[in-house]
Amino acid sequence: MQYTYKTDDGTSYDVSLLGEQGQGLFQLIQHSVIKIKELNKQIQVMQAGATHIKALFEAELTDEAIVEDSGEELETN
Repeated sequence: MQYTYKTDDGTSYDVSLLGEQGQGLFQLIQHSVIKIKELNKQIQVMQAGATHIKALFEAELTDEAIVEDSGEELETN
């Protein structure tokens, strides 16, 4: 399979015509981009889950549990 790499200035390169090191670095770039996309999807799922859990938790809050602000709180945003 032929891969083409395009630089920010728009120049295209045939990766198969690069040396072994260049081809290896290109494979690392590909792997990194794929992994970043996968991790971003996981982050979105975790954020959605955390938002839902926070809503469920806040539905459990009662007036009886209100206390004066101690200055210590968990960041939930």
